[in-house]
Formats: sequence, C-alpha cells, structure tokens
Amino acid sequence: MRGEAKMKLLDWFDGYLYKPVKREKLANLLSGTGKNKEHTLESGGEKIDVSPKSTPQNAREENQKIAAGIKILVAEDHTVNRKLIQSFLRSFGADVYLAEDGEQAVKTIKEHGDIALIFMDIFMPKKSGVEATEEIRKDGYNGIIIACTANNDANDFADYMKIGINDILVKPFKKTAIRSIIEKWNAVMQIPTATKISTLEVLPEQKKTDFSNSWDLDDFLETVDGDKAFGKSLVVDFVRQTEKLLKEIDTNLENSLDAGQIHKLAHTIKGSAAAVSAHEIFKFAKELDDKARICTGLQETAQLNSAPLREKFIEFKKIAAKIIKDW
Repeated sequence: MRGEAKMKLLDWFDGYLYKPVKREKLANLLSGTGKNKEHTLESGGEKIDVSPKSTPQNAREENQKIAAGIKILVAEDHTVNRKLIQSFLRSFGADVYLAEDGEQAVKTIKEHGDIALIFMDIFMPKKSGVEATEEIRKDGYNGIIIACTANNDANDFADYMKIGINDILVKPFKKTAIRSIIEKWNAVMQIPTATKISTLEVLPEQKKTDFSNSWDLDDFLETVDGDKAFGKSLVVDFVRQTEKLLKEIDTNLENSLDAGQIHKLAHTIKGSAAAVSAHEIFKFAKELDDKARICTGLQETAQLNSAPLREKFIEFKKIAAKIIKDW
C-alpha cells in the first residue's frame, strides 16, 4: 500500500485497477483516459473489446456536422418527397430553403445567392428543373446542382451535364444517399469557382424495382432511417395527397378529358409512391402516366382507366393503417 501511495504522489499512472479484474471497471477506466490507444484486454488468449461505445447522442451530433452552416435549396413539387429530403438535410445541420416549382427555385436563388447546393427535381410545373437550371446558370449561379429524377438513363445524364448540372440523385430518396451527396461535394462547395469544372458522373444502371409487395416496409424504414414517428407522418401525408389527386383524375375523366393534366397528376402519385416504397401504387400510377402522356385526342383519353390505381391505393391504405397504428 505504501508503494501505491508513492506512485499516486508521483503521478506516474492515469488510474489503478485492483485484482481480480472486473470487465466493467476496466471499461470505465479505459474510457476515462485519452492515453489508451488499444482498448482491448487479452485474457487466456481471448481479446475482449472494452472500447467506449458510441451513443445515439454522439451519432446525432456527428450527423449535425455533415452539412452544418450549408445553405441548401430543395426544389421539389411532391409534398412527401419535399418533406422527406428536408428532414434529412435538417438532421445533417443544413439551412434548408424550399421551392414547389421551377419558378420558385429561380426566385429563391435570386434572393439567396449564397445557397451552396440545390436538389433540383427535373419534372416540375411552371418551369421544369432543366429550365430552372438553364436560367440560374445564365444568371451566374456557381453552386452545386443535383438533378433529382426517377430516370437513370445515361443519355439524360449527359444532357444534364451540358446545361450545368453537377450530379444526380435517383429517386426514391434514401438518407444514406443524401449524406453521400453532401460529403462528396462538401470540399467543392468551399471553393465556389470549382463548381464550374465539376461535372456529373454517369451512374451505372440500377436494378429494377421489385413490385411483388404492396408495401415494402423494410425499404421504407430504411428510407426514414428507422424513425417510425416521422415515417407515420409521411404515410399520412401520402394518403391524403393521393386521395386528392385520384379524385382530380376521376373528375377529369368524367368531364374535361385533359390527358396532359392526367399525366401530371399520375406522375405526382408515382413520385410520392416511390418515396414511401408503395411499389404497386407506383407501378399502376406509372402505367396511367405513360398512357396519358401519349394520348392524342379525346377518344384516346376517354379510354384511360384509373380503377386499377385506385384499387391498389385502397389496398395500401388498409395495410398501412394496421402497421402504423402503434408507431
């Protein structure tokens, strides 16, 4: 004991461990000093990891540093998609601006020229993402522009690059994909002139989506990063929006027979369905979207049928209501 007292006075050691060695005490001792490079204990030929474990609080703090202080514009006409990406960006610490169409995107950039990055939906009303990009580039905007699209055609990517789009994010949005985009372009955003020579990478073709299930719950939970409360709010928004859009489609088919409007409505349902992993709704919305887009007259438009899409939507509502009840 006298020798131990002398060592404490000399401050030779960072701590003391009494035999018999207890794992909990050893872990506490190692986590309390910054001088331990190896946080393992070898006993009887077995290495025991006693490294201090990361906590949810630490993970949140690390996430908030990813885009801290970065001003980002989300130009997206789909309510669900806009809410989803806004939530991800805020969790990464970004200052988020929102635009519901291309015209709003152009106006926002004119008012806030220090926005460093734009997530630009390609298919939007009033001005498309392509038109909005061309206009703000012409006005001298040098920030990063990320095209957001469900299409992964390499030829389209080449066209996007020509008008000044830097990169592409293929829908549906995932938190890990958003994070990767920000981390990829973070260094470039620190040097505004660098964006002039930074170009889009042509992405490999993605595998086809499996539409075997009405709702891919695992995929959806991955999208919301396991946050069921947030996931529930997204599903509720999606159901309300889709009910409204389906009603507009049916009214159109009964009265005006405007194929262009049906195309836009179905396209919106398709995009939102992809965001919440409602694969069957996506499939039938895409089918209606594709048919409406190529209609050439009232007679062809009158042949459009929204019943299969509505049937899948009702099926989805029943399944989702049971699953999210206790979220």
